[in-house]
Amino acid sequence: FAQSALGPDHTSNVALPMAAVACHGGFRGAMRSAPPQVPMQSCRNLAAKRPGEREESVRVSAPGVAAIFAGAAVATAARQRKQTKPAIARCTLARSIAGHVRSSWLSLLRDPWKPEALRGNWSPVHEESVGLRAHVVAGTIPEDFPAGHFVQNGPNPRWVRPNAGYHPFEGDGMLHSVEFTGRPAQPPRYSNRWVRTAKWHAEDVAQRPLASGFVDSDILRLGVNAVLNAASAAGTLPFILADVSSVTGGSGTANTSVVHHAGKVFALQEGSKPVVVNMPHLTTEGALKESKGFTAHPKVCPVTGELMWFNYGSPAGLTYGVWDRDGRPVHETVVPLPHNVMVHDIAVTRHHTVILDCPLILTPNLLKGQGPVHLDNDVPMRLGVFPRHGHGKDVEWYEVPGPGKMCFHVMNAYEHSSGEIVVIGCAQPKVSIGDMNVQHAQKERLTEWRIDPQTRLVNERVLSEIPCDFPRVNERFMGQPFRFGYAAAFDPDNRHGTVPRFNRITKHDVRSAETFVWEGSVGVCVGEPIFVPRVGASLGDEDDGYVLVYARDEMRRSSEVFIFDAQDFGNAPLCRVQLPRRVPYGFHVAWVPAEL
Repeated sequence: FAQSALGPDHTSNVALPMAAVACHGGFRGAMRSAPPQVPMQSCRNLAAKRPGEREESVRVSAPGVAAIFAGAAVATAARQRKQTKPAIARCTLARSIAGHVRSSWLSLLRDPWKPEALRGNWSPVHEESVGLRAHVVAGTIPEDFPAGHFVQNGPNPRWVRPNAGYHPFEGDGMLHSVEFTGRPAQPPRYSNRWVRTAKWHAEDVAQRPLASGFVDSDILRLGVNAVLNAASAAGTLPFILADVSSVTGGSGTANTSVVHHAGKVFALQEGSKPVVVNMPHLTTEGALKESKGFTAHPKVCPVTGELMWFNYGSPAGLTYGVWDRDGRPVHETVVPLPHNVMVHDIAVTRHHTVILDCPLILTPNLLKGQGPVHLDNDVPMRLGVFPRHGHGKDVEWYEVPGPGKMCFHVMNAYEHSSGEIVVIGCAQPKVSIGDMNVQHAQKERLTEWRIDPQTRLVNERVLSEIPCDFPRVNERFMGQPFRFGYAAAFDPDNRHGTVPRFNRITKHDVRSAETFVWEGSVGVCVGEPIFVPRVGASLGDEDDGYVLVYARDEMRRSSEVFIFDAQDFGNAPLCRVQLPRRVPYGFHVAWVPAEL
């Protein structure tokens, strides 16, 4: 379609205007014959490339749109004569106007009619972009800022059933990337794209939601949507099975985090196989076939290049493994656990791995009236220490004093010269999954646990009274003795919603227990911060670099990237980069070096 309507030079930036519903089928049928990496965008992204320059956003006149869809009709008819029967059936399903309405109803509703997790900047975007120009609107990009990609992963549901109780955990993963060239005079480039999982492909074939509303505190609504999901899947099963990507694309939604290792970039989610994504255009290569599924927080050792992964899905306990610097599996074991718990993160030191056995139980307790996911404060938190290449039988367990607590995210850990093992993370005494812990967020604290192998005791110390989460460090110091960490601080006024909100960034000196805070103006919210070393930074100078964060100014309705001087933290950003598209709130971020 793209070649017949525009010529071969413009096939990477075409898509469907919302108003052209009647032409939807012809367009989608044509797009089926295009390469899988071609994005579907709004026609206002349609652009002619000038020599040596990537795509830009321009507008297309009404006659131009008519010509595009005229070409689509001719191209589709020609290609369908060559297609197999399953491909023709898939294109026929895609022509459904009802399918288009099902996917776009959300954009037509006002916020008060939507679930809170789909309002404002939590609302999904429906366009994909490649290489759009971003603009520096304040300050300048530092001369020693490195070349690389600042990538955010987060939920961006493509299909939501109107009567479903949507939760961000179920949203399809979408990556947003800002590419810095290492030349301050050149503007950064913005791209965004869905991660193409098996679920994404299956719903694309079915043209309807197949897994909507599966995280819901309303039991009746949960049951109704389970039946509707099953009916939708059964009605379109032959077409789904005929589509290879719907079967082999990798389970889950890949919506939680981004990690790079051994020359590959992975989009991750709890318990699913890592999905390989190609930079810089964020195209999905597919699930890593030789890998087992693991959670969103593997650790990469900066000294050996090894990656440590884990998965708590086995009834035998926690599965733990190690890849070498080239991505080859070199070790695997199972750590027995006395109960079925969620282990969302682990800690690693130079020679050891620390398992966080927090009593976030995944089985209901009917006698206490507790649901299938609940924090049992009567069960103490435990820390399990064993050698990096050790086995489940080698784990030494240490109980943390006081009531049981949960730590979703670890900042770092290291081996102290005294022989102690020090673990630092964000601890919370209560958990509420349905509202993403909003009602308990103000109680979350950055906490230090010092494990003494001689006395077999754990000393606990709160390092900051500012409620925060998403802790990060200079990744050159992962598993090493360190001093500085960074986190996103909760908005103290957000106590009764169903989605979290961060309006501050913190820098923590874990030696002195000092906290430095940057707070935005009214209406400015931020995501997870990340530290990026400057070009030429000394390995001994831990905070010699920059802190980056995605930000949303709700007053100006602007999405931006802020760049802070890590050594002068608390002052205004050195640079603000305004993005050409709205970037919804996400989960975790990564810095992917250009040389990867």
